[in-house]
Amino acid sequence: MVNARNKLFLEIEREPKRRPYGAYVDFFLNDDDIQFSFNGPAAVFASDDAIVQFDLTPDQPLGPLQHLKSYRASIEGFTTASEAESMGMKLSLALLWSAVTQDFGMRLDYHSALPCTVYDRTEWQWGPSTRGHLSNHYPATAGDLGELMRDVLTSTIEADRQLVLSMELYAAARLEVSDRAKFLGLVSSLEPLAAQALLPVSVRRLIKTFRDQLGAVEINELPSEDAAKLKTSLNGRLKHLERESIRQALLRVIRECFPGDEDSAKVIDAAYGLRSDMLHEGTTDPYLDRRTHAIEQIIRRLYAARIGKQLRIGS
Repeated sequence: MVNARNKLFLEIEREPKRRPYGAYVDFFLNDDDIQFSFNGPAAVFASDDAIVQFDLTPDQPLGPLQHLKSYRASIEGFTTASEAESMGMKLSLALLWSAVTQDFGMRLDYHSALPCTVYDRTEWQWGPSTRGHLSNHYPATAGDLGELMRDVLTSTIEADRQLVLSMELYAAARLEVSDRAKFLGLVSSLEPLAAQALLPVSVRRLIKTFRDQLGAVEINELPSEDAAKLKTSLNGRLKHLERESIRQALLRVIRECFPGDEDSAKVIDAAYGLRSDMLHEGTTDPYLDRRTHAIEQIIRRLYAARIGKQLRIGS
């Protein structure tokens, strides 16, 4: 096993054209949560097929993000770009899971439509090497991070894009300064997981009747062009009624993951209601920090159930 890994290191270093492709993910961390110290790029995970390394990004954030530090995780050792993209997505999932289970904030820094960027090492001038060391402070150790990433990267877990997006929103919300922004971000992070199921056929038939009636009605109070736009808008809103609401879908997801745990369902339902009130009426809650903490723990448990792993910190 060790020999196979050493062979991979040497092959990537000395014969880059054999495994030219890699992928990297840039991300921001708050030094108050977790700190890395580098003496060059640091290998945190290696298998017989790939190497994952960390380093600072070439450019550090300025302006409103200058309180954060920017890092780059790269995974390389692939013969095709599609392999690199697939593992780059899994690398994103592994990073986010590390933040969730170790309970610190993280924000991914996109350079394309995907959270990862695929590159060809034979053409890319900036590249990681296998030299250097990595150390970090509370709440994780370098060994913890490498172990967590190995656990995900070597598993059969699929890097589902909706799950990655949800975890990304959750981890980024942890970096928000204001309580309200953090709360809104946390509740919103659940929505990518809430696939809205179709309502029963009888209900959809009823809605179709309403849509047919809308199509036949004359709206004489408006100019014909405005009336047509209104009918199109109303028809779209009626069409949406054929599926359960986001709020209903969220409750279904919670109940499916935690059977019999009505307390968690009530916390999420109340949080979603408060989110709507905050966005549409400007209201808030004097104990928003308590609500936020309760929601965080439920969401972390939800991710653990979806990933099939145990949380390292907290419930």
